[in-house]
Amino acid sequence: MSYASGCGHGSVYFATFDGGYDGGIMITASHKPPDYNGMKFVREQSKPISGDNGLQAIRAFVNAAISPRRRRAGVRHHIDTTDPYVAQLLTYVDARTLKPLKIWSMPQWRGGSDHRRLEPHLPFQFIKVHEPDGHSQRYPESHDERMRAHGRGPIRRHGADLRHRWDG
Repeated sequence: MSYASGCGHGSVYFATFDGGYDGGIMITASHKPPDYNGMKFVREQSKPISGDNGLQAIRAFVNAAISPRRRRAGVRHHIDTTDPYVAQLLTYVDARTLKPLKIWSMPQWRGGSDHRRLEPHLPFQFIKVHEPDGHSQRYPESHDERMRAHGRGPIRRHGADLRHRWDG
């Protein structure tokens, strides 16, 4: 089982796959207010666990207050996947071919750590607003008119080429 820190939602997928673990769990609130937390479960090879493929079995074990028969006792490890995850992200693009841009950026939640780690490798000037503090009430939904309106002023004021929201 993996416990990964440092890279938003991608970290549990990346750590479980990269480490060859049997599964992983991430505590997350995603786009919800801080009072709402949840968990993302993945099995081997970072295959998501959902209501269709395993979540109901986990629910049944919890509700019955029993544990599945295990072959061996589990071990908990804390793994910081930030550097290898950022290295993997950087393999998707040749940064030397990117044009310099001014980007108005609003990192959300843990996604901000990815943003800060990627920044030195990219030819972009990031104008950062609302740096994540783990307690943000700002939601990244682009369909929310309040969020679209919120970004128009800073984009014009800073002469940004585009607006970017890093989803945690």
